[in-house]
Amino acid sequence: MQLTTLRCLLFAKKQIIQSFIICGLICAQLFAVNAQAQHGLQFDGTDDRVTLPLAFNGSYTKEARIKPTAATLATPSPNIFSGTTTALFILGSKLTAGHAGPSNYVDVQDATDLVDGTWYHVAVTYDAGTGTMSLYKDGVLLQSKPGVSSFTETSQDLSYFFGNQFGGEMDEVRFWSTVRTQTELAANKDCELSGDEPFLVAYYNFNQGVADGNNTGLTTLMDTQDKCATALNGTLQNFALNGSTSNWIATPALAASCGSFANVNLIGNSVCIANGDVTPSTDDHTKFANQLVAPVTRTFSIQNTGGATLNISSVTISGANASDFFVTAAPPSSIAANASATFTISFN
Repeated sequence: MQLTTLRCLLFAKKQIIQSFIICGLICAQLFAVNAQAQHGLQFDGTDDRVTLPLAFNGSYTKEARIKPTAATLATPSPNIFSGTTTALFILGSKLTAGHAGPSNYVDVQDATDLVDGTWYHVAVTYDAGTGTMSLYKDGVLLQSKPGVSSFTETSQDLSYFFGNQFGGEMDEVRFWSTVRTQTELAANKDCELSGDEPFLVAYYNFNQGVADGNNTGLTTLMDTQDKCATALNGTLQNFALNGSTSNWIATPALAASCGSFANVNLIGNSVCIANGDVTPSTDDHTKFANQLVAPVTRTFSIQNTGGATLNISSVTISGANASDFFVTAAPPSSIAANASATFTISFN
């Protein structure tokens, strides 16, 4: 069990801001599951790409399953993930990653060539605090390097970097706002995520379309992370979307889920309040504003959209005028998977 701050709301009365925090325990229960059919994308290595509206900086983990072709391994530097300042790519048949700067993107590299027609789980992590970048293949650490330059990305592409296209098959793309450990990468490389995992920013499981069929018009790669934030759906560009190449395809079966997690969505006035939102708003009832009649009571809903029980320890109120706010109805101590509960805050 892990003590976790689940959400923070800021309430405004005139120009004075108060806050309360919901603190609780997230209990994760791992379980075995049966395999299911998988889909992925086949990139032609010429002009296929997927554009992701993914802006980020700081610590991260990027993951994917790839099956490169012989032609792409013979290409100078086909990109798996690319942005304006970060890249995970293949250089001289070797898995490579880095940031723009003195290294010219070559910060960490595998010593062994990739083999065409072979599926690999590949991952790169970056610790913004130490500047340490680590490269993994099939859950095994290949190289780690400290002092890698910092970066800021405004978007991310699958396959593309100024003509350096990846050719082959791709599946299970994951972006995290944390450094995943080697143990975590190895344990979750051969299964699908639930979408509820903490620190998961975007998750693309590619389970769309008809394998090798006519998928004309299916140009959106769905982000299936189960969070309050807007989905970061990708856009397919230049895919033929018919036949066994440049299209949605069948890929090797994986375990249907890596595990089960609680997932919190906090709702005010039917509006989902994003994690980390520090701007009070009348739209989501976090801004009480000026009131002529007291008390004013607002009801909030805690939705557990995950697959494990959510345990809540308390609701606390703090701030310069905390005494003006009261928890008039507390939430229950636990909320079952796919269930919800409410609590109320009164302003007097």
